[in-house]
Amino acid sequence: MLKLDLTKWNQTSEDLRGEALTAAHACTRERFLALYELTQQGHGVTAIARGTTHHAQTLMRWVHWYR
Repeated sequence: MLKLDLTKWNQTSEDLRGEALTAAHACTRERFLALYELTQQGHGVTAIARGTTHHAQTLMRWVHWYR
């Protein structure tokens, strides 16, 4: 399962949530919200993808970009 190392970037899950709420671009907000959900729910990318309109591979790409 992919994990986000928030300490590497000196962030918390609430920082991701804040970015999801305040980012200027809708796509950026969507990415940060998906990353936030991954930190909160403890589910894998596939489970999160089932609850969104995105493919699991897209969410994995977002995680890798964040890393």
